[in-house]
Amino acid sequence: MVSCKGCLSSRRAFFKIMGRILGIDWGEKRLGLALSDPLGITAQPLEVIERKSVADDLIRIRAIIAEKEVTDIVVEWRST
Repeated sequence: MVSCKGCLSSRRAFFKIMGRILGIDWGEKRLGLALSDPLGITAQPLEVIERKSVADDLIRIRAIIAEKEVTDIVVEWRST
């Protein structure tokens, strides 16, 4: 039997370093959010936020960042 004391905490530390990437598609009426896997290789849709105010939008985004342990953010901002 193989014993590895600290393996779980080492694995958690590794993924904490890698972190997740939050993608934000910033539109006038909605924000589309996508979240990467811990290695940052793939991303899946997370949710769509109906815009209310910048303050409300940022409150929700901050909550997601804390909850999902996001380390990086990519924003698509349309200028049309």
